[in-house]
Amino acid sequence: MLRIQHLLVLFTVLPYFGMAQKTNLPKTNAFFSAIIVSDIDASRVWYCDNLGFKSMERAQAKIPGLYQDNLQNGKMAIELIQIRGSIPQSDALEGKPPKTKLEGFFKFGMKVRKLDKWVEKLKANGVNIYGDIVNDRVTKMRTVIILDPDGNRIQLFGK
Repeated sequence: MLRIQHLLVLFTVLPYFGMAQKTNLPKTNAFFSAIIVSDIDASRVWYCDNLGFKSMERAQAKIPGLYQDNLQNGKMAIELIQIRGSIPQSDALEGKPPKTKLEGFFKFGMKVRKLDKWVEKLKANGVNIYGDIVNDRVTKMRTVIILDPDGNRIQLFGK
């Protein structure tokens, strides 16, 4: 038989189990990414010419050696950052086995219409295409990865 102490514990603890369940937060949408680059001018031109971004605001921070440029393409925003003291991924991976990766962001993706036309344009612009177009089992879309001037991966998804 349950004692009063047991009932008190149950009534005290049970509400917390309900709180641990899924919360009803609003859906999130991708909005912005920031990328550290070696040459902000070259990267701005690359993202604008190859992926249709437009420069919204360029600034030199009060910190010496820190520059930023905010790019926009529809609802997607990218902040390019050039900062003195940053090192290329290749330097950080020097002497490591060939397939070694750095922890942290690996790539970001964009949906495009007419993937083949995009790839054709990017190849004509000399963009480094990383591998071939493949079928993605998760999204059921075709996909390809391109590399920006610093070797950052951008995955394009389309039909």
